[in-house]
Amino acid sequence: LILESTKKITTLKKKMSSLRSENKNVKSTVAQLESDVKRLEIETIELSRNLKDTQDQLEECEKLNESQAELIESYKSQLNDTETQEPAVKQCVFDLGTSLQVSLVKEELQKTEQELQKL
Repeated sequence: LILESTKKITTLKKKMSSLRSENKNVKSTVAQLESDVKRLEIETIELSRNLKDTQDQLEECEKLNESQAELIESYKSQLNDTETQEPAVKQCVFDLGTSLQVSLVKEELQKTEQELQKL
């Protein structure tokens, strides 16, 4: 009976030792998992901030794109106005040139008339 009890005690001590070792391993694993969870929570917060910053930048880019599109439309409109006015401007320049030539011819004519009157 004593021998049997001794064997049982030895077996139980081995099991207890094994369970303690497993318990340490489980505690270590739990600590590591808790550490990983904290790290992931911090990374998630950082990613959320980065996402928010990126969304803000995207909105700013969209506003700039809209502004640039409006400017392009304005420039197109101005270009169309310029192209529409071009024939009138050319005619005006031609008329000014003609008027200047007429004025010069009149001056020459007056000079010539004055010289003729002197003769």
